[in-house]
Amino acid sequence: MQQLSGQVYQPFPDSGATWREFFVHHSGPIDRTENKYSIATGADTIILGNIYTSLWMTGTETEYNDNGQIVNVNHVENSFAGCIREDSLRRIYLWSGVNEELLYDFSLNLNDSLVGNYRWILPSSTYVSSIDSIFDGFIYRRTLHISVPNLGSDYIQLIEGIGSTWGLFNFFSPQLPSWGYLYCFSNDSSNLILDTTQCILLGINNPSEVNNQFYLHPNPAFERVYIHGDGMVAQSIELLNLTGKTLMLYSNYPIENGLDISILPNGMYFLRIRTLEKVFSFKLLKG
Repeated sequence: MQQLSGQVYQPFPDSGATWREFFVHHSGPIDRTENKYSIATGADTIILGNIYTSLWMTGTETEYNDNGQIVNVNHVENSFAGCIREDSLRRIYLWSGVNEELLYDFSLNLNDSLVGNYRWILPSSTYVSSIDSIFDGFIYRRTLHISVPNLGSDYIQLIEGIGSTWGLFNFFSPQLPSWGYLYCFSNDSSNLILDTTQCILLGINNPSEVNNQFYLHPNPAFERVYIHGDGMVAQSIELLNLTGKTLMLYSNYPIENGLDISILPNGMYFLRIRTLEKVFSFKLLKG
């Protein structure tokens, strides 16, 4: 599938974004290290004349021995994780303190090969096998499926403005026995959720999520969710599933009545509220 008509390019965020990830590294046939962490954008910095966005990591590293027993746990809080920048050609670069490395190239098209000085050594047969879109709760983002013929198709996806489904910095080529996974991504308006349970466990969802003048309560909800607007007037309220399908749509709805969600299956949804001035987007957990 080609990208959706009317879709515009989504640049990498320079503020207010968080990637939540899980990474496993095997140093032997059984013993391993597991990292569960978040990477968040910080202040801008200038390096060699280029403006970069700093990245900061918070999380836990757990080490296991050959018997699967925990031997050590390390906690990291707001540790510097590098800097990223995007050039005018839609290429994303990482500065890790020594030199600049190419992370992603979103100018690629269908059947293009991935060549150049990427951070990792890629097989020469690595190419873009298909292009489609993914819904992040607010917009559709162009997605590149990257494949290597002898490894099967679509072993990784690149999402505009977010990065790799294997994690922001994780390896960009087949990496067994080590591997990574992006659970979810969030910024001021978008919330891409690839693993509902893990996103909630990692704290991406709060019991009462605040979004400027609006907030939801309760969240998670079972039968009815209430929208508190501090005097704000909602022109429309829209409930969507994770694929972007509209399940409920109300115009000039009295938000004090709340929304009846009792008929919905348990899971994650998106609630979109439109006012005359702005559009607000929330994550809503049913069940």
